[in-house]
Amino acid sequence: MEPLKTIATDIKHSVFDNESEAIMYITKDIYSDGFIVSIPVITFSCDIATEHDYKWLLRFNLFGDLEKNKRLVNVIKEEIAKFEL
Repeated sequence: MEPLKTIATDIKHSVFDNESEAIMYITKDIYSDGFIVSIPVITFSCDIATEHDYKWLLRFNLFGDLEKNKRLVNVIKEEIAKFEL
């Protein structure tokens, strides 16, 4: 079995504008082409596999603030790109 690869990212500044402490974890799913995204401090997790998943995340309105949602999607995309390096 292949080991799981996970990236932990502090999103306090990039997403929350210093309003809240938060670490986001992204794990490459070894059974699919997707990624598991988790933010434990707000009890949130989702699976990202396609562009459709990002669009869903924006519509989900996780924070009640579209700008925060957009920043979160951008950070997720940046961090997922690191798995391809």
